[in-house]
Amino acid sequence: MKKLLLPLLALIIGIGIGVAGSKFLLPGHGLKPGTTPTATAPAFNPKQAVAIQFDSVQSNLADSGHYINFSLSFSVMPTVLTAQGGVASAAAGSGGTGNAALDARIRNALLNLARSTSYQQLLSSGGVSTFKREVSLVLQSIFGPGTVHDIYFSQFLVQ
Repeated sequence: MKKLLLPLLALIIGIGIGVAGSKFLLPGHGLKPGTTPTATAPAFNPKQAVAIQFDSVQSNLADSGHYINFSLSFSVMPTVLTAQGGVASAAAGSGGTGNAALDARIRNALLNLARSTSYQQLLSSGGVSTFKREVSLVLQSIFGPGTVHDIYFSQFLVQ
């Protein structure tokens, strides 16, 4: 009886794997190999975009003895903002996104970026431009690729 049990168990597991594979891997059935779900962001329209302001983001830099203090603004479409929990009408002109949790998430991401940036990186040729690109990547990691535009520093101090 034991001699038949092991091959029978292997046969049942093999059939189960085959059924599951045909369910999820065949065209038109479930997930296809090599594909990932994609979400498309609405086309950016500057006339409809909401301006978000973050004042006085302060942090130590990666190397000790130096710190950064900056304020920035950026634009994002209202639908993208609300999809992340922000409030488009509250965000316009008041600073922040209108959602304390989302504001904290953005501020923490900006602080982490500042803490990983050195004083020498910022002083190097193109250092502020590089930092601005990194800020853009941080914001796009929150709102989605290609959704954040018009990033401006209204204040930028490194000491």
